[in-house]
Amino acid sequence: MAPNDVEGGYVVADVVDMNTGEVMIDANSELTAVVLSKLIEAGISEFEIFFPERDDVGSVIAATIRKDAVKDQRRRVGRNLP
Repeated sequence: MAPNDVEGGYVVADVVDMNTGEVMIDANSELTAVVLSKLIEAGISEFEIFFPERDDVGSVIAATIRKDAVKDQRRRVGRNLP
């Protein structure tokens, strides 16, 4: 997938540089050329995106992510982790 294909998309979850622990982009934030460059520089090549204006349920996904204030995935609804 080319960078132009993902520009304008929004990330589903926080994208974290596992080497530094830095959150590179917060969930539900637009994936811009600048952010994409930083992700590529950090060696991050996989993350989930959606397009609110192109996907039939994109606006619903965005609203759901916005309402989910829990940042710790282990504490999210439906997770049965200790």
